[in-house]
Amino acid sequence: MSKGSKLLKGGVIVGLSTATFIAYGGAAVAATTPAGTGAITITPPAGGTTGNTGDCLVYTVSQTGATGGYLDVSVNSTSGHAAFCAPLGTAEAPAGTPPPTATERVTVNGSGSTTFGVTDTSAESVSIQAWDDNVTADDKFTGGEPNNAATATFISNQGDSAVTKLAASPSSVLVRPGDSATYTVTATNGNTAATNQGVSGATINYVVSGPDATVNPVACGTTDSNGVRVCTVPTVNSNTTAGTDTVTFFVNNATNSGPGVDPGDTQTTATMNDVGKSPADDTIVAFCGNTGPSSTTRACTDSIDASNPNINNSVTEPFGFDVLDPVATDVNNSDLGSDVTVDFTMSGASAGATLSKTSDTCHTFPTTILNGEKGCQVTVSVTEPHPTPGEKITVTGTLHGGTATQADSASIAFVAAVSSARNVTLTPVSQSVVVGHEGVLLATVTDAGGHPVPGVSLDFSSSGVGAFISGCVLSSTCVTEQSGAGSLPTTNANGQIEVQVASGTTGNELVGVTIDSSNGSQCADQAGFVNGAPVTGVTAGNCAAAAGVKYVSAPARISERPHLSGHKHGHSVRLTAVTHPNLRHRSVHFYIVRNGVNHLVASRGTGSTGVAHATIRHLKKGHYTFVCRVVKLGSHYVSHFSNRIHKHIT
Repeated sequence: MSKGSKLLKGGVIVGLSTATFIAYGGAAVAATTPAGTGAITITPPAGGTTGNTGDCLVYTVSQTGATGGYLDVSVNSTSGHAAFCAPLGTAEAPAGTPPPTATERVTVNGSGSTTFGVTDTSAESVSIQAWDDNVTADDKFTGGEPNNAATATFISNQGDSAVTKLAASPSSVLVRPGDSATYTVTATNGNTAATNQGVSGATINYVVSGPDATVNPVACGTTDSNGVRVCTVPTVNSNTTAGTDTVTFFVNNATNSGPGVDPGDTQTTATMNDVGKSPADDTIVAFCGNTGPSSTTRACTDSIDASNPNINNSVTEPFGFDVLDPVATDVNNSDLGSDVTVDFTMSGASAGATLSKTSDTCHTFPTTILNGEKGCQVTVSVTEPHPTPGEKITVTGTLHGGTATQADSASIAFVAAVSSARNVTLTPVSQSVVVGHEGVLLATVTDAGGHPVPGVSLDFSSSGVGAFISGCVLSSTCVTEQSGAGSLPTTNANGQIEVQVASGTTGNELVGVTIDSSNGSQCADQAGFVNGAPVTGVTAGNCAAAAGVKYVSAPARISERPHLSGHKHGHSVRLTAVTHPNLRHRSVHFYIVRNGVNHLVASRGTGSTGVAHATIRHLKKGHYTFVCRVVKLGSHYVSHFSNRIHKHIT
């Protein structure tokens, strides 16, 4: 074993108080001699020599003219917590765990360099030294040996003192008197590009200058583990004057810093734009789609074919909002001729959908906009890059009036296009129907993604003893005659049509349904294809489905008449009802007959034996007649009263 190898144990030189890493040179075998006599250079990390505690700062060490041999590198700190960490070496470094548990070799390419990492769990400065051990070859620095030194600084990543940068988002918020503006403030250490990490436990404060100025700084709260704090800044201006506020967020970490914001404090600014109040009596009316001015359509639909994800089906949907003065003759009112602003929000959209703007301002004119009312109109649009059937986007316009906030909404719902009809089912596949009664069948059309497809024309057929009858419940356009009579029915908003069939005789009926060819040809596609184009994962379409109906005779009704017996015991009578035929777990009502009228005195279950017992107590002297009857039987039974029994109480 070479001298250098003998001194190495896990990448650390045994017997040294500092951590030492030997960077070996040469080819496949570790060198036994120092690298040479050229100058040594330690190049700091590209992002700087300052990092958070626990970070790994990667340095490069090189020696001019080195063609083999080894270099020694050591790190030293006051706490003794400095250590090597895990960079990867140069291209010719052997595979394996980086220092301090293994070695790396110098690349023999004329530059003789390698990389090493330095870390520390304490906030302190670390001294780094690299040398060519060509004098004593004892892995200890000796005067006269080529060497170079560097430092690394590690700082804490918690609390006010660690914050070197603040950012607030959004940079500007539109508000009106009584509103609040919400900002997300992020505190980072800002040391290097690689270690610009969030600082936890830092106190975020803010001051406001402008119409809503704060008298004293306000403490928003402390940052979370990611260095983030959400701050809500209220307005205090109660009049209609518009103005722009500057919100300064800061961390009170400057030397000798007072309670307010000082030049040395870490800080950032955002704006809060107060547009003032709109006229108190104005209202707002929303509409959707390309319906133009004076529209009152609040719910729109758009048909899309989302069956092929490889096709860009991005859509842009327009919305409009009329700002109105409710008094038709209010031509000379001071609010007409003023500027009003509407804020826009949306809900129900996918993460990729965007609003074209978040607010807009229009100038009210004494001209009729809607229903004789005067005002102005603003518009906005929603862009949805990947609309899906079933998605519904609602856009709300808010006008902040003097007495109450005015808002109205309109929506766009995406439905599967008729051309995307791919599968049809008919349920139930089989059923039994009593002659003279109705059978119900439900046809459902879906696209490749399983979404219902409305507006699809279906052709129904019937063969056998049954026939279609009136009563298409789920579609007002459904034709109830057999195929060929009248126009074809179309599916409703749920992609369904319900049809009813019946027969006057026993036998079988086969009902068929087919997607009409006018709806496109996706239903004829094989698995993995949509309109002939390959699409991974889609199943084969089907253009037709069938279901069977069996018409049967009504079953004969069973006559049920229980047998009643009784035993007298003093002033009590124990009654026993035996059902016929044997009916388990049914209810039996027991009656006393007075003047031809049955009076219910007890109700008991038959249990698992088909027999029910009831004891009638506290009977006075006299003659009693008892009868019973099984109740709550199905339609297949005819329930009769039992035989009567007579008991005399003395």
